Amino acid sequence: MDWTEKFERLRKGRSIASIEKAANWGHKTLSNALRDKTMPAADRAVRLSKVLGVDPRWLFDENVGMDSLYEFTASAEMSGPAVLSAVKMAVAQALQDAGSLLSESLRRER
Repeated sequence: MDWTEKFERLRKGRSIASIEKAANWGHKTLSNALRDKTMPAADRAVRLSKVLGVDPRWLFDENVGMDSLYEFTASAEMSGPAVLSAVKMAVAQALQDAGSLLSESLRRER
């Protein structure tokens, strides 16, 4: 899962423009990075991660999926609401994955 997919799950309905502003990114910079799937510079990556409430290592490591969000979040110095949000997302993803596995298993049994 690349950073753009993780970003879309984390933005929770917030506009890209509002996230750009909060992360002190230039106008349309985030939009362009998302569209082109380009990796932002380190300073921008850190600011974006802080706005989203996640560890930048988790956000930008393509080998780490949603299931590892809590592990990275718990190790980062984050506020209670950000940790809670991250845990909720990880649990929701785990439930979605479990539901998909169950559906697949039931289809195979038929």
